[in-house]
Amino acid sequence: MSSLKSYSPKRHLDNYISLIGDEKAFNYAVLELRFAIEAIVYKQIESYGNKVPQQVIETWQPNKSFKLLCSFDEKANKSLDISWAKGDGSEDPKTLSYKSIGNQRVFKISELNKMYNTLGNFLHLPSLKSVNTLNYGKNAKVIEKIYTNLSDIVSNGNIYIRGSFVEAKCPYCEKMTILPNSILNEKSPQHYKCTNQNCCKLLLGSFHCGNIKLQKVGVQVQCQKCNHTTFIDDSSINSVLSAVELDIQCDGQDCDQRITFRPVNIA
Repeated sequence: MSSLKSYSPKRHLDNYISLIGDEKAFNYAVLELRFAIEAIVYKQIESYGNKVPQQVIETWQPNKSFKLLCSFDEKANKSLDISWAKGDGSEDPKTLSYKSIGNQRVFKISELNKMYNTLGNFLHLPSLKSVNTLNYGKNAKVIEKIYTNLSDIVSNGNIYIRGSFVEAKCPYCEKMTILPNSILNEKSPQHYKCTNQNCCKLLLGSFHCGNIKLQKVGVQVQCQKCNHTTFIDDSSINSVLSAVELDIQCDGQDCDQRITFRPVNIA
């Protein structure tokens, strides 16, 4: 992966400042803020080195790659202040004198989506409905709030804190998928998604007796011809719920029966 120096959020924020005063350059100023968002996200992803799934790296939209990152690292979207204090363990931690180590300033997923999409709205020609009601002053105030948020992340964040995560074999693609470390403490099975780009199947994960167990999520259907049970995964079920007909081949040995599912309107 390339050096962290390849992305400079501050440079794009500075470019924004030099452009925002000129109404004719408004769209270019907005574009610089989009670049700043991308640089912030990509720098954070790069801090993982080779410990991040290839799918995160290859997802070009920063809001989507950041959401995927947060799916297995629970600290990725938390702004944190880290400090330390010296003691012998007998003192009340609240009474110790702490020294700051650094600060992590990052996006929250919902805020990132809102900012990224808001900026994107200004990078298109105005619609026929709004072309005669454009308000540069009003739009500039909206953009200025986004700049303030980005500036806070860039100015006050100086470290990246990576949470712990674990790996287990996906029962679909049979490749190792990354899971949040919290799976080790969950009292009941939880849903996860395979982090491999060509899979992304929904999984049910649990931890028991020192082992992580990942199961397929779906239903089993018995073939009326050979009585073999065929498994249908969650994504296929969702396609039926979305009013798309599903036709599958029974996977029983030497069976040529096809099983068809159709959405049904329930009154």
